[in-house]
Parts: sequence; C-alpha cells; structure tokens
Amino acid sequence: MYAPLINPQLARALYRMKMFYKRPITKLANELIEKSLNTIDKEAVCAACIREDNQECEICALARL
Repeated sequence: MYAPLINPQLARALYRMKMFYKRPITKLANELIEKSLNTIDKEAVCAACIREDNQECEICALARL
C-alpha cells in the first residue's frame, strides 16, 4: 500500500498552525488543499480526464470548484 510522507518542514508548519488555530491537522490540510485546487487550471485537468475516458467527474473535487 502506498503511504506518502509529508515533507518534515511542512509537517512542522501544519503542527504550528494546529496549535495556533486549535484545529485538527486534517481539517487544516483539507482547507489548504481546497484553496490550492482553486488555483489550478481546472479545464486542462478535466480535459485530460475526459481524453482518458475517466467516468468519475461527478465525484471529483474539481467538479465542485
């Protein structure tokens, strides 16, 4: 099973944010990822999925942005 590791510097930053905001790291990480997804070229990514005949558009986070 693939178990990605977060860069230790980023993990420390998340921990400091958790302490400051008094919120779970997972909640902070979700918010950061959602904000970062808003900055990407959604059309280009979605076009690649369509070319690859990916049928998961309705459950993709990009479809909700």
